[in-house]
Amino acid sequence: MKKGTVITVLVIAGLLALSMHGRKETAVLPDSTGRVLRAAQEATRQAGFTTIASHDALGKKRMQFLGGNWKVCTQTPAAGRHAATAQVDFAVVKLGERCP
Repeated sequence: MKKGTVITVLVIAGLLALSMHGRKETAVLPDSTGRVLRAAQEATRQAGFTTIASHDALGKKRMQFLGGNWKVCTQTPAAGRHAATAQVDFAVVKLGERCP
C-alpha cells in the first residue's frame, strides 16, 4: 500500500471509532405511574437505566427508605425511548395517600 492510502485508512478508522464512542445507547423506559416504588425502580433498572431518583410528591421532604410503602404519581422523563444515561425521577406518595 502507498503511504497516502494507509494514512487515509487510519484517519477514516479513527473517525469511525470516535463517532461510535459518542453515540448514546438508548433504552425504553416503562410507564411506572401507579406502581409501587420498589417495583418501578426494578423495572427501570431492568430496562437499562442506572440513574434513578425519587422525591416526595407532596413536598414534605420525606425519605423513601422502604420502596414498598410508596407509589409513583409521575415520572420524569415520560415513558418511551431515552438515552440510557438519562436520570429517571419518580414523584411518589405513601400508599393510601392521593397524588397531587
